Amino acid sequence: MLRDDQWERIEPLLSGRACDCGVTGKENRLFLEAVLWTCRTGAP
Repeated sequence: MLRDDQWERIEPLLSGRACDCGVTGKENRLFLEAVLWTCRTGAP
């Protein structure tokens, strides 16, 4: 799981911010943690 300080450093680099056109990425943190979990556990 990402600590809050890690998330604060990564968040500005992701798409889906409020200033971007289109849909915002409200679940970016959840998605990123799922990707990291998949990599860590080796799940398909």
